[in-house]
Amino acid sequence: MIDTRQLADDMFSAISAGQLKPCVNALLQGDLTLAYGIQQALFERYQADDIAGYKAGATSEIAQQRLGLEAPAAGFLLTGGRYNSGDEIALADFKAPLLEVEFGYILATDVTDPVSADDVMSRIGATHLMFELANPAYEQPAFVAADLIAGNVAGAAHVLGPAVSVQDPDGIMLSLEVNGEEVMQGKGSDAMGGQKLALSWLLNQCLALGYPLNCGQLLMTGALGRPVPIKAGQYKASFSGLGHVEAVFA
Repeated sequence: MIDTRQLADDMFSAISAGQLKPCVNALLQGDLTLAYGIQQALFERYQADDIAGYKAGATSEIAQQRLGLEAPAAGFLLTGGRYNSGDEIALADFKAPLLEVEFGYILATDVTDPVSADDVMSRIGATHLMFELANPAYEQPAFVAADLIAGNVAGAAHVLGPAVSVQDPDGIMLSLEVNGEEVMQGKGSDAMGGQKLALSWLLNQCLALGYPLNCGQLLMTGALGRPVPIKAGQYKASFSGLGHVEAVFA
């Protein structure tokens, strides 16, 4: 019998010590239900105040194909990983960080029942421009879906940018510059084909996992454009007509 709590303890120890996360796919034989069981046990290792919100990962078909997924993956965000736009962030705190440009949403109310894409925005109080810092630092570079999910979908940190008013986030174009040079372009619809779809999927998946969805929590809907490996320098994402989010890595 597979002891998901012991595997979660091992995962928690590795994350807390800044070590490579263990790969569990071979042991789980690719069982994603067991992988989420490890993640749920990992979630329980944290206090309520440690949880900043939730994230969707692998929201593009390309990412899902590479990992062997048939759908995105959900994980949780930690308050200890929050930065603000303009902050300087130490690269030494991460093993192999990737930067993702995203939209983030603040819950205006607790959510206890499933939502649809048609009514999901009624649960949202604010929309933010965001960076996510994913840290896919696993013992085996060729990690797959079960490893990703058990290891909290490579969640590490996030950068909270300005709140914005936007009627159609799917149509927003964006670009990422590193030290003033454009390296990536994206669009709001890159995450699951639409922000409302991604947001409703994330909320419903969190409900299915038994995660509490509380007023004030942050929801991140997935990468817009491709993830970019982080090196030392200044990173700035500009969203057409909305503003920008930025950070310095040193």
